[in-house]
Amino acid sequence: MGNKGELASVFNYAPHYRENVFLKMERDLDCDFYFGDIEEGNIKMINIKLFKKKINNLRTIKVLYKFNWIKGTVPLLFKNYKVYILTADLFILSNWLFLILNIFFKKKIYLWGHGWYGREGKSWGL
Repeated sequence: MGNKGELASVFNYAPHYRENVFLKMERDLDCDFYFGDIEEGNIKMINIKLFKKKINNLRTIKVLYKFNWIKGTVPLLFKNYKVYILTADLFILSNWLFLILNIFFKKKIYLWGHGWYGREGKSWGL
């Protein structure tokens, strides 16, 4: 990253097991974080007090079945960030709109996901 404040990470949740990676991203990449509040089972949330910068909390709205909307994600596309990292989750509809609208903005977007667990089956978890 060249200039400060060029990278925004928008995740559905802030799991504690990514704490060291997120803190390094904040320190070395000057990353701004936006976390939704989708609860991930029994996974403990990260200790927000460890961050030097303000952490932005976004509200998750249940849309239908497993589909969610993370309120506040789409307006981030209109900010001066050049690069975004989004949660790679098929069920977050706000991320789909974010990706579609980026056709006009042409900003770099990376999707961060776990990959295949191996138990998806034919339904992809539906």
